[in-house]
Amino acid sequence: MEGLRISIILSFIGLTAHASPITYNTHVEPGFVSEPPQRGTISLLWSCVITCGLCIWTAVHPNIIPKQSATGRNIYKAVYMLVATLLPEFVVAIAIIEWIEAATIYCKLRNMRWDMKDIKLKRCIFVVMGGISAKAGKKTYTIEPDRFVKLAKAGAIRSRILKNATTADKGNSSNIAKLLVCVQIGWLMIGTATRKAVGLPITLLEIHVVIQVVFAMVMYGFW
Repeated sequence: MEGLRISIILSFIGLTAHASPITYNTHVEPGFVSEPPQRGTISLLWSCVITCGLCIWTAVHPNIIPKQSATGRNIYKAVYMLVATLLPEFVVAIAIIEWIEAATIYCKLRNMRWDMKDIKLKRCIFVVMGGISAKAGKKTYTIEPDRFVKLAKAGAIRSRILKNATTADKGNSSNIAKLLVCVQIGWLMIGTATRKAVGLPITLLEIHVVIQVVFAMVMYGFW
């Protein structure tokens, strides 16, 4: 009886050892792992943040403040860009209003028989954005658009003051930079449209960037 019990125990141990063999981990951790074939979170964030940032940087044209320090100017631009990120429709509304005001000034100057040679609507936008200033003692004041028209009508301001005026100094980019941004925008728009066409998901971040792109294009047109 005792021998039968020992035989059963040895048989059980043999079955257990056969069912659960001992293995050793010989896998070596690799030093470098390539990116997955599909897009990842980092690449998505990088593409969206770069595109959105470049759109805002090249599209926003903050108004000129006379005698502003470099620190104050950078803070002003940063706040303006933050507003453009959170409320792009607000900045677009400002661009449209300034364009309408500039068109009004242009028509008034033309009706006053100014020498309008080389003076385009873009130069009048420079006036609306605070590009014309005057000194009174030690202080410098911005000439408001209405005041500019009155001074022009009175002959205190000549047309040559607008000959070299441009919005280039107010912006943050050149035409080449805007062209590069448009290429980046086109790449993002094509990728998003393709994913939508084949039924792949689109993130909320991509949708927000597409909205920013549309508003940036509108700002390009008016500024």
